[in-house]
Amino acid sequence: MKDGALMDKTLVDLQKEIIVEVKKGFPILLSGAVVFLLFTLMPLVLPIEAVRLSWIFGLGAIFPIGLGISKILGINLNATGNPLGTLGGIVAAPQAFYIPVFIIVYMNIPEYLPLQLVYLQALIFCHTYGFIKVRLIYL
Repeated sequence: MKDGALMDKTLVDLQKEIIVEVKKGFPILLSGAVVFLLFTLMPLVLPIEAVRLSWIFGLGAIFPIGLGISKILGINLNATGNPLGTLGGIVAAPQAFYIPVFIIVYMNIPEYLPLQLVYLQALIFCHTYGFIKVRLIYL
């Protein structure tokens, strides 16, 4: 996309384009649903220590699995031509810094690990959708 064409677009236009291009993030949602279904079934067949460890590393698998699903479905999740795609990557990247926190919680108070996982998911949700709501309220 050329800079001139990009400058002519409003934020709403960019939002509509990225929503259509990434199909509302369906592959990531599908990946998350599969991973959390596995998390739900794991305690039935594995010891709780192994389940807790899989929670830590399983969350890191959601995005790569989602990318794989998007390749299979032919959806471009990168959205490199849209500046909102870059902004989304910048906002989402710091979430990786929570992995050491999960490991520390796992080592010291493993009973709190599900609470920490819910906290991270709520944090991501509030950042994403809270930003959109605040923007809509004040525009």
